[in-house]
Amino acid sequence: MAQAQGSAYCNGPGHRAAGRPRVCATAASWAVACSWGSTTAVGLRSLAGLSSSSTKSSGETVAMGEPVAELLAQAGFYRCVLLAHPEVARLRREAARLALANGWPTVPIGPSVAAALLATPTSERPGAAERACRALLEAARPGPVVCTDIDLLFEPSLRLDPLAVLREASRVTALVVAWPGTFGDGRLAYAVPEHAHYRIWRNPEVPVSALA
Repeated sequence: MAQAQGSAYCNGPGHRAAGRPRVCATAASWAVACSWGSTTAVGLRSLAGLSSSSTKSSGETVAMGEPVAELLAQAGFYRCVLLAHPEVARLRREAARLALANGWPTVPIGPSVAAALLATPTSERPGAAERACRALLEAARPGPVVCTDIDLLFEPSLRLDPLAVLREASRVTALVVAWPGTFGDGRLAYAVPEHAHYRIWRNPEVPVSALA
């Protein structure tokens, strides 16, 4: 698997599958996560049969051709659209394309959250991570902004619900989130089943655009 740009390989616990190293999200995130004895997510393999449709928060399915900007405009209580694909490189390219085409700023989450945690005692890191993420996104209000590098939010020791954090932030700042995972049959997944940080949400409550 080709290494995603801006990523670093890590062979930490939970990141070996069939002898292959996983890819960590960013150098900054890697440094923080590995200091806790585990790594942030994420070199993700392609999955066959990835859905090529999107869903609104009501569960209504819409054509993949509907622009993300329109999905965002139609979003309900949470002004958030997830752009989902299991391959980090593919996701980065599409996020960059959307940002350029719409004139939206890109906000990498991992580096800012990692910087905030480096000077924070371990016991206080869960709250500090959530505050740092929300402050970063609130500073970009009203948006929209394209959020990338979200993997540090899935570090188990932080005990966060990353989707809930992003949904709440979207009440202030409209978000398009590059989500490393899949969506199908009403279930949103982060990473792949064999990954140590794999998680599922059965009702994400926000529109999800799954890249073909």
